[in-house]
Amino acid sequence: MRVPQNRSHDRITKRLVYAQAGVAEYWIVDPTDRTIELCEGLNTVAVASTRAESRMLSGLVVDTGALFR
Repeated sequence: MRVPQNRSHDRITKRLVYAQAGVAEYWIVDPTDRTIELCEGLNTVAVASTRAESRMLSGLVVDTGALFR
């Protein structure tokens, strides 16, 4: 089942909720653009199109090419 995308919900509403809750890092995975947006609080710190690496969890790396096959 494909879930309809609501980018504004992910990038605005969730960003505010997560920042208020003190979430240190979260990723927004966009299969349409084939990217991973790395966020900290209210800020986007990176947009990865080939490799995403966590700044909070040492060793957590995602190869986007393998993810979006």
